[in-house]
Amino acid sequence: MLILQIFFCVYFFKQVYDRNVLEKEIATFVRNDSHTTVYAFDIDVSFMSYDVNKNVINIWKKKLNQFSDNSIVIFNEEKFKKQWKDKNPMLNWNELKTKYELSELKDFDDGWKAYEIRSTQ
Repeated sequence: MLILQIFFCVYFFKQVYDRNVLEKEIATFVRNDSHTTVYAFDIDVSFMSYDVNKNVINIWKKKLNQFSDNSIVIFNEEKFKKQWKDKNPMLNWNELKTKYELSELKDFDDGWKAYEIRSTQ
């Protein structure tokens, strides 16, 4: 029983640790990036812990019809496409993909990516 408990402690702690490392890596990237506006979902809550002093817009809160040109978005399409289908995070992501040019800036672990948003006009 003790061995089983140790296994589960290590297994679940590793998931928390891996998420913490990912959040720190993304927050450091965003903090050091020159763009002033950041669109994000899920990962953005960690930005306060890592002193990211940018205009952070959560794409879950409302449906956005317009995005700031020359800003960035941090998103994990694979992680959210099923659970958030037809909800604000995916509606906003699809709006970005169809009406703006997204240039990948960085590929993080676990499917997270940073993109620069540029107007197609």
